[in-house]
Amino acid sequence: MKNSLKPPRFVPTLTEVVNIACLSAPQIQTSPDVQRLVKQIKQQMQPWIEQKLNEELEELVQAVHATLANRWDELRNELMLEINNHIQKAVEDAFKSNKL
Repeated sequence: MKNSLKPPRFVPTLTEVVNIACLSAPQIQTSPDVQRLVKQIKQQMQPWIEQKLNEELEELVQAVHATLANRWDELRNELMLEINNHIQKAVEDAFKSNKL
């Protein structure tokens, strides 16, 4: 027995193009009491947030300072080595030309 039904040429799908930019979180209506509570909690947390930010900033500044101090020492040592090499070469050249 042969199936006499042909499959449809076009099959509908359940896909839809959704523009994400058009979507927004639904606005929840809150009572003035809830809004005041949220504002009060934010105000109470502000000193803690400032303290944490200051601590993080201090750690960051110390890390940058340590890195710069190390690099400064490296550069100073490289420069002193270069200066010493030039001085030594100048002295050797002076001895070779009997200027000393």
